[in-house]
Amino acid sequence: MLRIGLLPQWLLVAAMSAVLLQPMGSEAQAAAPRHTVNLTNGSSIQGFTSTVRSRTVWSYLGIPYAKPPVGALRFKPSVPLDSPIGNSSMPYDASKKPQTCYYWPLLPQEFEKTNPALMMWWNNTEMSEDCLYLNVWSPTSDSAAGKAVMVWIYGGGFFGGSSSLEVYDGAVLAATGDVVVASMQYRTGALGFMFLDDTEAPGNAGLYDQYRAIQWIHENIRAFGGDNSQITLFGESAGAVSVSYHLLSPYTQGYFRRAILNSGSAIAWWASEDRSTGWSKSLALADLAKCRPDYTRDGIKIANCLRQVTPELLQQHTWNAMSNVFKARKQSYSRYYQQNLRRYQESGNSAAIANLETALFFDVPFKPVFGSDFLPKVPVEQLRDSKMNNDVKKADLLLGVVKDEGTFWIMYALGGIFMHKNGNWNIPFWWGQPLDQQLNRDYDFLVQNRTGLDMDKDPYNLVARYFIVNNTHLDSLVTEAVSFEYQVPSKLFGRTSWTAKETLDALDDLTSDRSFKCPTVDFAEMYAQMLGMNGSNSIWMYSFEQRSQMLPLPEWTGVLHGYELDYVFGTPFNQRFGPEFYNFTTSESQLSDDVMKFWTNFARTGNPNQFNSSSLSGEAWPAYNLSDRSYIVLKSRLSTASSFRIGQNLRKRQCDFLRYQVPNIVRQIGARYDCSSDRRSEPTMGPASSANALQGKLAFIILVAGLVQLSLL
Repeated sequence: MLRIGLLPQWLLVAAMSAVLLQPMGSEAQAAAPRHTVNLTNGSSIQGFTSTVRSRTVWSYLGIPYAKPPVGALRFKPSVPLDSPIGNSSMPYDASKKPQTCYYWPLLPQEFEKTNPALMMWWNNTEMSEDCLYLNVWSPTSDSAAGKAVMVWIYGGGFFGGSSSLEVYDGAVLAATGDVVVASMQYRTGALGFMFLDDTEAPGNAGLYDQYRAIQWIHENIRAFGGDNSQITLFGESAGAVSVSYHLLSPYTQGYFRRAILNSGSAIAWWASEDRSTGWSKSLALADLAKCRPDYTRDGIKIANCLRQVTPELLQQHTWNAMSNVFKARKQSYSRYYQQNLRRYQESGNSAAIANLETALFFDVPFKPVFGSDFLPKVPVEQLRDSKMNNDVKKADLLLGVVKDEGTFWIMYALGGIFMHKNGNWNIPFWWGQPLDQQLNRDYDFLVQNRTGLDMDKDPYNLVARYFIVNNTHLDSLVTEAVSFEYQVPSKLFGRTSWTAKETLDALDDLTSDRSFKCPTVDFAEMYAQMLGMNGSNSIWMYSFEQRSQMLPLPEWTGVLHGYELDYVFGTPFNQRFGPEFYNFTTSESQLSDDVMKFWTNFARTGNPNQFNSSSLSGEAWPAYNLSDRSYIVLKSRLSTASSFRIGQNLRKRQCDFLRYQVPNIVRQIGARYDCSSDRRSEPTMGPASSANALQGKLAFIILVAGLVQLSLL
């Protein structure tokens, strides 16, 4: 059975793919032809050249962009370097991938070691606190070439990830699109986002790292053949959230021109928290690390103590710092269960099954905090009021989602019921009804032995247990409305039979919309309102719907979160991936070519169209606007002469339901329980302000199975 302890390393990239990493060794890179770049501050950096798609690419890996954040600099914003790196007689060696910033867990599970589709997401370089390095891939050695620049920010739930992963290698993208590609390492977890004190641990250190790297790139990219007036930030999942924060932050707005958001934005419920919430988690972490023997609340004293704790132990305690969150969830669900006991029993469950524990809660342990210098305002409020305050960067914006964002989270949140001991993935059979006699016997055995994490016979019961995050809003009115809107099969709605796949699809839609699709769609909507009808900037939206045909996972997994990354970075053309494991089809390779050209055209011009290729030309992708909300469906074409499908109003009904109707229901709950100590009334919210509900009010999510049971050494 899958141990829940493996979940964080999947979240650390917030993506899953099916390619086998065959990394180029440092020996091969050292043997490649070398090239030296000289910076205006006297630095000399020596990279190497390689041939990619019949074109020479100059690579510079592991360039330091800030002082190592160790010792007294731990938890603090990164500090710029104060001296040159390398010199003309001894250039800095930029031929090796940089070290990875610490995250937890430190090692993969045995199950993962035998699955290359999982192992490819594990860090492939040593972990270290000395990790603030960046990479550059350039299609030219001419410092006057003035190529557009694309700066990649990886995802990972703000507690993991690495730019060193082979899937993020920028050489193919640089060669195909004739752009300079750069990426950086940044701190995550407690080391990157713990908030205690405005001077010693002000929070958002990981975002400051990104800012320092972007600033360094802006100042030095001309030496690598780039144009610092044509910088595009692009990222996926937490990386996309980060890119959107740079649109909001007064620190970074002047250092880039365009932005690409893959599956995420600043207004996602999991993307940020206020200072008091961050503070309480930091105190819990300090307790675990024995840095509060006198229960002090002195942030400076606590931070100084935590600087003496090893980074391994600090990251190891990260998830247990949420123990109070798990405890509150269990208490709230217990009250909800008691109020709805009869309904549970009527849906075919015994009281024992209905009262299974609900400490299956997904959240990001340490998030970016607003109310700080870097993020002064609540993101959704800043975006909503930006037309009046003019404090959000106006930029060309390309953004979108993948078809089945939620399946990834369901599989790994509830991994123990999806994965058999033989390593195969299956949908839980008891999610379908009716069960035959043999399945009923199997079901009873599972119940008696408690080998399943959740064996509700009616999917309706899953919604409250796993998909409503705000504890004060656990109420049957909300559960019924959400279940009905998302067509969760249930006897409550007159259903007597359904398949397990129907249940999975409904929960996938709910999770996809709540966590990724609607935060992305709503960000586009609010950004378009800010730009207005006559602005000089454009918005472009996509839905990625290609499931790679040779993927070694069941077809029911669909198009998982992160699947587009293979196509964005040109994995079908990366010779360091083993074709014996995963052969992309001709049409998939063509799709990757199309996606790379869309992305790099956008980086150069602000418009993904204008292909300079016989394979696709003209205005294939219409701009997004408030009149028709057009988007392109990125999926393999039948032939190079065929066009991509164009859709309109991506998930509009569902996102409007979450953005407007759910707050309406919450207000009714508040009125009904106005005098109850267990219920809180919601403030009145009209259309202009109800988007704030997406920030943290009534968030519907996948709850990570057994995070409180993480095996922390």
